[in-house]
Amino acid sequence: MTRACLRGCTTPEGDPREAAAGSYLCDRCARRLRHHLVEAPDLCVRIRATIDPMKAQVYDREKLGGPMSSESRPPMSLDAIEAADEVYAILTYFAEVFGDDMVYRTHTFAAGVDGPDVYHLAKLPAGYLLEQLPGIVNDHRVDGFARAVLGPAVDEDSWTIAMALRRWPDHMPDRWAKQPCPRCEQRTVRVRAPRMLGDTTVFWCANEACAWEPPADEVALWSEYFGIRSHEHSWTHLPEWPAGEVRCGCGSRAVETGEGLRMIEEAVA
Repeated sequence: MTRACLRGCTTPEGDPREAAAGSYLCDRCARRLRHHLVEAPDLCVRIRATIDPMKAQVYDREKLGGPMSSESRPPMSLDAIEAADEVYAILTYFAEVFGDDMVYRTHTFAAGVDGPDVYHLAKLPAGYLLEQLPGIVNDHRVDGFARAVLGPAVDEDSWTIAMALRRWPDHMPDRWAKQPCPRCEQRTVRVRAPRMLGDTTVFWCANEACAWEPPADEVALWSEYFGIRSHEHSWTHLPEWPAGEVRCGCGSRAVETGEGLRMIEEAVA
């Protein structure tokens, strides 16, 4: 017996979108949850970096000092403080709800915490939620979790992780594949480059009527179809490049972090 997505998703024709087998969410909602949890630790770092615009060193990349953006509020943005704390609170609260044994003594970041600590603090609950996600989507409490991550916001003064991602987006955006989707034949396949070296490229059809994504055992096959590189990088560093930044002859760039190399620009085939 099938059931509708708990979030009330509909098809372009207006019909209720079915939840995945054994789940309370449709494939599209589950995929968005996963993507946002992957992005959450770096999102917290980006937000915290805007609080002191004169301190532009970020955990996973280095930003050049310069004028503040039109969205910055000197000398520090209360929006940024509240957003970072709320993203972290969402992660820690729901990690506890879904059985994390970690004792999170505080659900906000300390005033002086720096980029590496922000990243690792947020990575703990985000990593737990990612590991447990197959079971979480089968739990009726996923409704509140999905609202906190994807929206809508409870009120105009609160943040969701999706809202914060729109306000502080990653500098390396997704791209559209040149090849059409194998199911709906539309050019609506989004490609998300790996954030850390060793991660895989993620791709899926953004056409809501289709929502195709490759089965796990066919990722390599479809990667070749979409022209996604399978390339062993050869990294070099020159003194004139930013500290910690390495580059490959293919055009890709990465920075050294405490967890290894993090891609900041992936060359597109």
